[in-house]
Amino acid sequence: MDKNEYAAAYYQRNKEKIKAQRRARYARDRLRAASTECARQSFTVDSDGQRDVNAYAAAYYQANKEKIKARRRARYAEDPERENARGRLYNAEHKAELHEAGRRRRATPEGRAAACATIARRRLRPGGQELTPAMILEVMAAASGVCVYCGQDFENGHVDHITPVSKGGTNDRENLVYVCASCNWSKGAKTLDEWLGINRTCVL
Repeated sequence: MDKNEYAAAYYQRNKEKIKAQRRARYARDRLRAASTECARQSFTVDSDGQRDVNAYAAAYYQANKEKIKARRRARYAEDPERENARGRLYNAEHKAELHEAGRRRRATPEGRAAACATIARRRLRPGGQELTPAMILEVMAAASGVCVYCGQDFENGHVDHITPVSKGGTNDRENLVYVCASCNWSKGAKTLDEWLGINRTCVL
């Protein structure tokens, strides 16, 4: 009996066992991929009960977040160029999905707070207090959907520095308010006194 005949006979005798091993290996590999990418891609694995791997991977990530981050930092420290290339390749291959995920994220209060914190971090002066998403959510909640400048109800507003960062303003809680986009654009980099001098609709 040659190798092909032996392999065919072995497969027939162990067909179900081999299929089960393949399903388990497939599920394991997909789960590892989902965990590595923070479970951003939605897919299911064909197995008994159609287990949702995406939900499992998300739970795994939450339970092992620090361990996963440490592994990523170690891989990056080992070969930054390789990891950057992998990141660029992944972004290019999943551009549409990442764009849609970002859009959905920015539509949530948490997503808007994170985006605002990122922008504020770029403008942070040396030694200044960092503006965190948690602080921004607190400022947003305090406004209760009413602009403190014009008194109008609004959605999806902006966090404004009462004293602008460009004029020495800080990220201290007392210097932050959540206002409508129209008022924030109008005020721009002016101090509150400067803006009140030219704005007649402000209710302050």
